[in-house]
Amino acid sequence: MTRFRSILAVLLALLTWASAARAQPTGEQPTGEQPTGEQPPEVVPPQAADVPDVPYPDGAEGDAEVILVLVVDADGSVRSAEVQSGDEPFASAAREASTSWRFTPATRNDKPVAAKIRFRVSFIEETPPEPDPYPTPAPVPTAGPEPTPDPKAPPPPAIGPRVIDVTVAGAPVKHPPSVSSFTRAEVRQLPGAFGDPFRAIEVLPGVTPIVSGLPFFYVRGAPPGNIGYYLDGVRVPYLFHVAAGPSVVHPAIVERVDLYAGGYPARFGRYSGAIVSAESTEPRADWHGEGVLRLVDAGALVEGGFADGRGTALLGGRYSYTALVLSQLSPQITVDYRDFQGRATYDITDRDRVTLFAFGAYDYMSQTRELDTSGEEVESVL
Repeated sequence: MTRFRSILAVLLALLTWASAARAQPTGEQPTGEQPTGEQPPEVVPPQAADVPDVPYPDGAEGDAEVILVLVVDADGSVRSAEVQSGDEPFASAAREASTSWRFTPATRNDKPVAAKIRFRVSFIEETPPEPDPYPTPAPVPTAGPEPTPDPKAPPPPAIGPRVIDVTVAGAPVKHPPSVSSFTRAEVRQLPGAFGDPFRAIEVLPGVTPIVSGLPFFYVRGAPPGNIGYYLDGVRVPYLFHVAAGPSVVHPAIVERVDLYAGGYPARFGRYSGAIVSAESTEPRADWHGEGVLRLVDAGALVEGGFADGRGTALLGGRYSYTALVLSQLSPQITVDYRDFQGRATYDITDRDRVTLFAFGAYDYMSQTRELDTSGEEVESVL
């Protein structure tokens, strides 16, 4: 570590007296002329008696100079100190240190008097010594005579195999160039995705919706039926609710969505098209949640911890009231959907965790029409 020191300079100027002029004798008018034969007073400025070095301020760099204006009392103590010039933190360090200085007081006609002086404090940064280019080599130990073994001493214990604990830390696995990923934060800023991570894949190259606005896609020519959908490695039959609804999983539980346009891992099975794989968020022990209220549905999610943060619980879901809305426009059509998600985790040890994750969805769409012959109503479930 670099060490620092400070050097105090000498007085810059002579003292300035607190009383600059002497009183005129009683009954006489001042004329501005000094009487003939009167000698000027003999003035001796104060001298530094006990002025220790000022410590170099912490965090400062370089050399600096501070000019202080000191008022030295007749007893040699510093009555006040003001900074005339100088930068911080050097100015504050010099002013605070000056209050404990002692001077030989100034005298006028051999009598101690108070005086005002200017005092310079110089701060010099001390550089570390340069290393020796030719260090003295350490002495080479010499081998002594080998000790004679004691024939009566017991044999040394056998040395067994050493157990070495090795911890290997590696970088996260990078996906091949054919994989495109979206994080939750990116999806919520993407226009037209409505915060739904599965809808965000529509903006990727090679992805074309069947009809604009519908969440069913062709990926590099493969139809929606030839595309695999997964959530945390669990196959999902379909991603979206009926009638162009939202995804079957609450968006707040999805951390990232990966689109494997080609060359997907073998663990996903056999598909002629692409793979859409989603990963859920990491469990959080702090209580938090969010809610959404839209024209066609409402949803909420809440998560928190228990057992001093070792366990977490998550519960979320959405419910659609499209049947109520559509009944006002077309009483013959009924559309209904809902979904739920639940997750519980518990850390058995620092490395072992038990997780229970369940999710499900319900969709219903029907059309009621009247038969021409009998007048009966027939409901067709789509």
